[in-house]
Amino acid sequence: MCQSSFKGLSEPLCRRCGRMLNELPIAYYEGEYCIDCVQWNKKKSPLIRNCSLYKYNKFAKEVMALFKYRGDYELHKIFTDDFAQLYKVYSPENPVLVPIPLSKERMYERGFNQAEALASLLPAEVAYPLTRKHTEKQAKKTREERLQNHRVFELVDPELVTNRNVILIDDLYTTGVTLHEAALCLKDVAAAIYSFTIYR
Repeated sequence: MCQSSFKGLSEPLCRRCGRMLNELPIAYYEGEYCIDCVQWNKKKSPLIRNCSLYKYNKFAKEVMALFKYRGDYELHKIFTDDFAQLYKVYSPENPVLVPIPLSKERMYERGFNQAEALASLLPAEVAYPLTRKHTEKQAKKTREERLQNHRVFELVDPELVTNRNVILIDDLYTTGVTLHEAALCLKDVAAAIYSFTIYR
């Protein structure tokens, strides 16, 4: 697999979600923030910043299909060096990693949690304070349906992240709903909340 086919994210980026602003019409960003992040700010999301490695292009989608949907677990290791570098540059002090959980049904279907696999690449404590309700796959939903998909997470063990700097781990940031909703669940207990993903 040729890692040179992954495309990095180029400046200017949205200061909150890491989206490439030069790919957006001028009406879709305000200053240094994309319009989605302006809306998340209005909803008082506590997610401070998302950092991603690559643009979600055609090659990235093919890799994602192999990794996530066809069960090629070992593929996560191709991100080891780049993900560790992202962590080194952007990690807050003494963080705890929180992989975005799967529902029990999705875990059974897939056999592993891709976010948990990615978290294993980083040199930090991993915690599981959240559970997730079973819903239709995000990939099958329209953008509008994703944005209406609320309260899928439940905080079941707050002590794991109380007064800690949290980094949410997931494979992909699209609309941001998954990560922002997870962050909102942790809002009252975590000291600060960030997220790392492979793709944006």
